[in-house]
Amino acid sequence: NVIKEKQNYYDIVFVQLNLQHLEYFDNNNIEYYIAYPALDSWEWVKQRSINRGNNEKWIKRLEEVFEEYYIASKKSKCKEIFIVNEQTSLEDILKKKEFI
Repeated sequence: NVIKEKQNYYDIVFVQLNLQHLEYFDNNNIEYYIAYPALDSWEWVKQRSINRGNNEKWIKRLEEVFEEYYIASKKSKCKEIFIVNEQTSLEDILKKKEFI
């Protein structure tokens, strides 16, 4: 409900990737995109997590679901998966796609 409410105020609503979100969006025909790191970029993702101050438990959990969430994303009904990496930021992609 919060996501739907925010759509009334914003052109883009960002949410943390969660498998329940994918299921909800798919079941309710909500158009969405996913931004995901390249699968071969784990070390970069790990370092960014460390730089943000995420603890070891959080990083370990992220590593455990890193590929699983990507596979689930590929099976979802998302409109497109945007791959981010050291050279291409989410902002770059959003500009290229003319979202911003």
